[in-house]
Amino acid sequence: MEQLGSTDPSSIGPFRLVGRLGAGGMGRVYLGQSATGKRVAIKVIRSELAEDTVFRQRFAREVAAAKSITALHTAAVVDADPDAEQPWFATTYVEGPSLAQHVRQDGVLSPAACLTLAAGIAEALAAMHLGGLVHRDVKPSNVLLTDAGPQIIDFGIVLPAEATRLTTSMVVGTPAYMAPERLDGDEGSPAGDIFSLGATIVFAATGQGLLGGGTMQEQIARLAHGRFHLANVPKELRPLVVRCVSRRPKDRPTASELARTLVGLGAAAPASGWYVTPTTQMDPVPTSRQGLRRRTIIAAGLGVVAVAGTGATLALTGHTSNGQGDRNGAPGASPSTPERSATVLSALPLQETARFLDMTTVILGGQGLGTSEPSPLTRFLNVDGTERWRAARFFDPMPWGKLVAGTTIDENGQAKIVINDLATGRKVTTIQVEDLGRLYIVGTTLIHLPSAGYDSLRLQAFDTSGKRIMQEYLGDISSCYGCASDGTTLLYLGAVARFETLSYSDRMVRWDLKARSARWRVKLPSRVSKTAEVVASGEAIYVANQADTLISLNSLDGEVKWVASLASDDDAFYVDPQIGPLIFERGELVRLDPASGQRTWRYDLSGKWSPVALATDRKSLYIISKNCLICLDASTGELLWKRRLPEDTSNLHPSALRAVDDRIFITFEVPADKPNGGPGLLAVSLA
Repeated sequence: MEQLGSTDPSSIGPFRLVGRLGAGGMGRVYLGQSATGKRVAIKVIRSELAEDTVFRQRFAREVAAAKSITALHTAAVVDADPDAEQPWFATTYVEGPSLAQHVRQDGVLSPAACLTLAAGIAEALAAMHLGGLVHRDVKPSNVLLTDAGPQIIDFGIVLPAEATRLTTSMVVGTPAYMAPERLDGDEGSPAGDIFSLGATIVFAATGQGLLGGGTMQEQIARLAHGRFHLANVPKELRPLVVRCVSRRPKDRPTASELARTLVGLGAAAPASGWYVTPTTQMDPVPTSRQGLRRRTIIAAGLGVVAVAGTGATLALTGHTSNGQGDRNGAPGASPSTPERSATVLSALPLQETARFLDMTTVILGGQGLGTSEPSPLTRFLNVDGTERWRAARFFDPMPWGKLVAGTTIDENGQAKIVINDLATGRKVTTIQVEDLGRLYIVGTTLIHLPSAGYDSLRLQAFDTSGKRIMQEYLGDISSCYGCASDGTTLLYLGAVARFETLSYSDRMVRWDLKARSARWRVKLPSRVSKTAEVVASGEAIYVANQADTLISLNSLDGEVKWVASLASDDDAFYVDPQIGPLIFERGELVRLDPASGQRTWRYDLSGKWSPVALATDRKSLYIISKNCLICLDASTGELLWKRRLPEDTSNLHPSALRAVDDRIFITFEVPADKPNGGPGLLAVSLA
């Protein structure tokens, strides 16, 4: 709890304020005390939300709904004033940590404790659903742990099931705990609450989110494709979790059915200390911003490539074909292509907790490697693998001159930008922001864009001291899907939404930072989804819509150059101004002509995905095939050479490659059931 600030009121309604408990997207939460000493948690709605008539109608409905909830495992609403200048409501104050705080500080719950947790949440949801109510935001930070069992809090977005006319398309919820049908504009439903319960149990049991973390954009992409992170869920819990997070709502159990099932599974009644982690449990592991897979993009001019582990076993063949589908292979692609052993410079395990496989690694220019591991640390390694410094963990570090910038979430759940000295790791400053969003370096300026705004998306720019030098609201754009920077402007897919969650966007905007206005704004030839990505590459801008369409625009005026229909089996793509787009299609790596969008060559991957690295001369590229590092001619797809990796890495699952000068870095995973299982980094000489 924080002390009250100079701008905080001293009282709200009949309650004297004692301190500030936190803040969220809808407003601040205070600890209040009645005249008789009863403590309550008071949520005060942000003034800009309160000014909206539609929002006030919604809020009044929510308060009425919340007052009707009397379940044992919920915090009761004791008072409210939806007509106040800043609407508020008060609930019984529950003493105890949130599930999110407990896992972060004390470790994951045992399987038995997870069953007790699930039973309590299911009982609370059953009472809500029986009364025709839907919570719509069940997640670890909204579940408090007490000796009497779990308590569900935060009724700020509970809605009567029959009263969704005002808000059925509003974005409400956290992607990592949101049911996939919400992406299609469906209103929250009892089945959606069950999905959220299942995702919450995954976090309680593993310390990681169902989607592996990441920006809102990245999490939505994984949610849309059903890429759920269940590998580390204990076997006792897996059947239960799998059913709860079924992609089809009708396949999920009802809350009442789930409560009965949990009793049959032996879920114990809560007792004193039921949730306390036994000393044999593993240390807490912060949720990574990366999942087992993330969309990987390489664009010229980027000084950093973020990568993450993948669970896919890679097996590649050495056959290429031309754009007409000729399988005879390009010149030089014969089995007689020279092969020799690779010279390994270093092989580093990058995890400190062997059970968890998530990690993020970035190449900071040619200076070194930054890693965000499954531990409370970010490490900076020299290119020879020796450690230069380590610091408190932050996500997606990117070089910024003599600095490195990233984002983090503090112990109160507040998103912040972290700026450290690149040479020493010393913290320069932190900046509080709405959410993790995305960071961009434009010249000497750091740009932050949140994932969403209420009426308009707020763009903020900071100098190297952390001082805000610009704040602009991007017109009527309140949700930013794909976004990229070409060094002087920002390019983004936007959606206009005041109580509106558009599952698709049809507009592309190029925002001039110097002029503080849109240079152009165009309508795309077809709608693109929230999972779409944007890449700026020379005079072209590419928009990849899921795995079925790639759109090329002229960067000068936004005119559509071509649209390519894809039969892609992966949402990763690579772009370079000289080479053009590379995509994965029907198990092949395919190059598209940047001028026409026509296929120019194919390389057979035998149906398996491979990371790609571009050589510094942009004339060749690298992939991995059957424990070999392979070099292809970028213009023809010709196999130039291959080098066999060490036998002791035969089980590695490569997740990303990056060429730096005369060496290539390979991030990989060794399956957890193998010796030295977990993520690591391999440096191989190209000399």
